[in-house]
Amino acid sequence: MDYGLCDQTATIYHKEKDTVVRTLVKNCYWECRREKVSDVYGTRMENKFLLILPGTHPIYPGDRVFFGIGPEVSLEEWSNFIPAKYIRVGEAEYVTPFYREGVLCHTEAGRK
Repeated sequence: MDYGLCDQTATIYHKEKDTVVRTLVKNCYWECRREKVSDVYGTRMENKFLLILPGTHPIYPGDRVFFGIGPEVSLEEWSNFIPAKYIRVGEAEYVTPFYREGVLCHTEAGRK
């Protein structure tokens, strides 16, 4: 597969029991957009995105992604490090690994 467009940087944040693990990923591809969403609770802005991670980079639903080189985030700061407050932050809704001949080629994560 050709990953020629994977020339961007993202930072993945994964919350564990007593810490937030920050992983800087280079040579990935991401696209994002702000979208107005309306439901029974009212109208709000959401950060929709697609992140393509060639190779093996762990990411899970619920992980947060900063588009670019993101800051260190402590466990105390985690609850405020949300897409509603930061335009460059998204929270992964889905994670889909893609294999070729039994080998992980890339992973796609995002919010539709």
